Amino acid sequence: GSRKFYVNATNAYFQNLSRVQIDTGTFLVQNAGANVGAFHSTNPPPTGEIVHIRDDEATTSQASYGAIKWSSSPGQDVYIGKRTTGTKGFMGLRNSSQQEIVTVDMLDRLVGINESDPTQYHANADDLVITGTRPGITLMCSATDRGTIHFADGTSGGAESAGFIVYRHTENPNDMLFGTEDAVRMRIQSSGVTVGNFTANALLHIGTSATGVTVGNA
Repeated sequence: GSRKFYVNATNAYFQNLSRVQIDTGTFLVQNAGANVGAFHSTNPPPTGEIVHIRDDEATTSQASYGAIKWSSSPGQDVYIGKRTTGTKGFMGLRNSSQQEIVTVDMLDRLVGINESDPTQYHANADDLVITGTRPGITLMCSATDRGTIHFADGTSGGAESAGFIVYRHTENPNDMLFGTEDAVRMRIQSSGVTVGNFTANALLHIGTSATGVTVGNA
């Protein structure tokens, strides 16, 4: 019939409407006690689709933005939204000031933290971009464990840790290991630096299966 909005035990949805505008453009469902349905053109919505927000306003020359908002008082509001710029779509997490804290570039599969466009950085290092006054990353573990970064070229055996950086809180004193080809090549302790995997007995201790040190041209 003429009805365009439906509510049942599990869903609420608009049917066969190309555009819905409610007051300021915001549709609020409060204390629904069930899934908040789909803004979708099919009846019923596709299986597994709880909320579907479609934005057809974006063009190659016009950006658009649509979001779901969680608000509280006191405290920061939270927006999870999608913006479109040209032919690219971005998912973002924003605060009350509409600052985008986390950005996901859905086309190039890149992530930015305090960075809305990771693609503007070096192509070899833009999968995760963090910007800020003093950006940093912390690997936290207990005093009986270790923190590790691996450089892998496969998913099994030594390929999982072809290269690595490890900080071991378990050693006395603590040490940092640098590895290539799945083996420790350098070790840093408070007592010194070793080239190889053994305890330093000097500020710089070099020891391998080969002997001697060469300084000069290759």
